[in-house]
Amino acid sequence: MKVGKAIYNILSQSTDVQSNFPFNTTDYSPTGTELVTNGDFSATGGELITNGDFSNGEEQVLNGDFKTDLADWNNKSATSAWVSGSAVIDNSTGNASGGIYQNIGLISGKSYKLTATLKLNSGDSNGAFKVLTSSSGGSSQSSLFTGDTLIIGGASVTQTFYFTHSGTNVSIQFACDAENAIFELDNVSVKELGEGWTSADGDIDTYNDNGLTITSITGLLNRVYQTNITQAEKPYKVTYTIEATSYSSGTRIRYYNDGWVNLPEQDAGTHTFYYTRLGTENSWYFDLESSTSGSTTDTVTISSISVEELGEGWTLGTGWSIGEDKAIYDGSGYDSINQPISNISGKSLKITFEIQDWQSGTIRIPPANRVDGLDERYSGDGENVIYYKSTVNALSFQPQLFDGSITNISVEEMAVNKIFPELAPPDIDAPYVVYSVVSNSPSETKNTNGDIDTANIEVYGFQDTYNKAVDLGVSVRAALDRKTGTYNTIEIQSTNYVNEQMDVNEARKLWAAIQDYTIRIKNI
Repeated sequence: MKVGKAIYNILSQSTDVQSNFPFNTTDYSPTGTELVTNGDFSATGGELITNGDFSNGEEQVLNGDFKTDLADWNNKSATSAWVSGSAVIDNSTGNASGGIYQNIGLISGKSYKLTATLKLNSGDSNGAFKVLTSSSGGSSQSSLFTGDTLIIGGASVTQTFYFTHSGTNVSIQFACDAENAIFELDNVSVKELGEGWTSADGDIDTYNDNGLTITSITGLLNRVYQTNITQAEKPYKVTYTIEATSYSSGTRIRYYNDGWVNLPEQDAGTHTFYYTRLGTENSWYFDLESSTSGSTTDTVTISSISVEELGEGWTLGTGWSIGEDKAIYDGSGYDSINQPISNISGKSLKITFEIQDWQSGTIRIPPANRVDGLDERYSGDGENVIYYKSTVNALSFQPQLFDGSITNISVEEMAVNKIFPELAPPDIDAPYVVYSVVSNSPSETKNTNGDIDTANIEVYGFQDTYNKAVDLGVSVRAALDRKTGTYNTIEIQSTNYVNEQMDVNEARKLWAAIQDYTIRIKNI
């Protein structure tokens, strides 16, 4: 009967019951439930960088899908009409650059991503996907992009391209590059790239399908940055991809951490490094430093950047940092690394951890955090296992001039395993507990099976003296009486102590505290 699973769970993990069982690894077993979070230090917080692949930007075009009309669009050397969710343009005036345009406020030096769909219905000849810029009134046209061929009566052509604007034109215009033509335009999008990023120092920063390209203009600082990214003394994982470089001798790409630091890898590829934020500057900076070379034409293209906080769940004392799947201590002193864990004070625990990269010193669980007060110190690479009863609701590792790292930390509660259903093994030594489900009755409800079952339970606490049996009985009652909640997936609505009696087996010199309980459990 499933109520028995709940009884075992309650009694085996009750600190009242455990007080009658001296701790050892024979009478106690791990529950198998992991209590520590991020024991291998691989977990990261949320992404801290906005637009880390440099592809996002604010939409500049209004009514680019022509859902209901041609609002916000103007004709240039053409006429236009709205037809079934697209703009149909007629340049029969004979101007191959005739089309429609919109003033989107193009800004010189800014980078944009443009996407649109064109279809050539008729004309004197095949045309081409053509984009121009113009003044706010559509004049002063300048060719920006000529793309794929548009075939009369052929399929629609969708194109995406990137450009960095120059000059004073502010409008975007679409044409079909064919005279006396009728063509359709739809799905127009122009996004300004570099959202979330700020350029400094007058350097040239452009964005395209490869990401961000920084060009050195000044000899010293050529910075691109984002504010409010990091916090002092917190550990971070940084992953960045360099698409391409064109460096003179001495030019380097750097980041800032209470001073300028060269990125550990300068060549093309995806690279990862770990660092702890120092100082007061909370921005993330890229800086293309070219003071040694004096070049004003060096470039680096970065296609992605990710910054994630490490050490989720842990509080790091001075000298601790997070590396690749491990916590590292620098050998400087005695400050702990800690994690709060609810409701383990007074509980027996199994702690497993691995030492890596050991150079010198030792590490320990602080004696004050252990009921036994032992000062057990660990050194050398390898796995270690510690059993102890905790005095605090936390796990702490305290270095003693420890130079190395720790990882693969596991914390499990140890539960008494001398709790048996119905019958104990023969010749087992006291103390032990046996429980029996005497009866189980469904409630009288409209539901065929009954929503609530009422179970009658007997619990036997065996000890080798009368007084110890009484004490074990008191502990069992403290664990069970008035107990409610969910245990081993079983929902207990009430537990009532009914009566108790003592018994003795003179041949085995065993005394038993026998208790009866009525337990209501939810059946569904």
